[in-house]
Amino acid sequence: MKNTLYFLLFASIIFTSCKDEKEELEKERDELKKEITEKKTELSEIEGKLKAFDTTDTSLSKVEIALAKKNIFEHFFEVQGELKAEKNSILTPESGGKIISLNVKEGQYVQEGTVIAVFDQSVISSNIKELENNLEMSKYLYEKQKSLFEQGVGSELQLKQAQAQYESLKQTKQTLNTQQSKFVLKAPYAGHIEKVFVVEGEVASPASAIVRIINLSKVSVVADISEVYLKNLTMNTKVDVIFPAIEDTIYSTNITRMGKFINPANRTIEVEINIPSKEKYIPNLMSVIKVRDFIDTVAIVIPTATVLEDNKGNSFVFKVNKNNEAIKTLVEVESSYKGMSAIKHGVSAGDKVVLRGARKLVNEQKVEIENKQ
Repeated sequence: MKNTLYFLLFASIIFTSCKDEKEELEKERDELKKEITEKKTELSEIEGKLKAFDTTDTSLSKVEIALAKKNIFEHFFEVQGELKAEKNSILTPESGGKIISLNVKEGQYVQEGTVIAVFDQSVISSNIKELENNLEMSKYLYEKQKSLFEQGVGSELQLKQAQAQYESLKQTKQTLNTQQSKFVLKAPYAGHIEKVFVVEGEVASPASAIVRIINLSKVSVVADISEVYLKNLTMNTKVDVIFPAIEDTIYSTNITRMGKFINPANRTIEVEINIPSKEKYIPNLMSVIKVRDFIDTVAIVIPTATVLEDNKGNSFVFKVNKNNEAIKTLVEVESSYKGMSAIKHGVSAGDKVVLRGARKLVNEQKVEIENKQ
């Protein structure tokens, strides 16, 4: 038993020792790789400088250049949105029943107040008719009691009772008339009947969908935008609204409304853009919203392809001086969009920067410019 324990202890020590040795070797390997990469870069720069002293080699690296220009620079991002109409409603009755009259059809344009459907109201109509008879009698009794009271016959109490009875029946009739109006469904605004969900003779319960009515006089586009762009969004933010399906674009309009709530499910905020109405601008039409989140009216602009990165993560370009030497220059890129970059520091308007052939260059190397700017 004791021998077994010694064996296990020995094996554990050997395993731990091997593991530590492996990790140490891997660390040394990674450090050597990094050192080799740095040395290769240094070697390349030294060889380039030595080449400049070699008078026997008359060949020059051929490059294409681009001129840095002062210009307006804009950055955009795109999100998908959809069009919605302000007036887009499904009409439902307040009181259900059998549909005895359906007065519209799909595609029809109706005015505000147009009767859409009438529901069976025979019971309430009967109640109103019965009430009218009682109301007529109550009115007669009240007027008779009032006349007698004015002649000194009868008491004030009898007059008040007759009046209260008459007023109560009048109020009941008004209530029944209000209820009766709920058996008639009318258009709340002018618009097109997009969909009819029922047929005449069908029994509809309260809140059943009868028709969808749409008015396209006021439309807008709604989109969800990631919260990462929130710091650059304002009510003055310029946007282009593109409708690919109908090949139409609204240029340079503004955000109309910004939501006050971030959706926790996808970390987005809702924005809305009011747009002018058109016949083909219909609800749920897909759109692409092009949002401008950066603008510099006096930016130094160069092609993005001219900007390289060294092994330390620094951005740089090769600027060609008057002696046709490629000078490595560190730059700070402010923003990039569609192949162009705005440079914050390192380049001035009119500078020649290497566009093609830069990757094989070293600092201060002589070059031959193939294109003329």
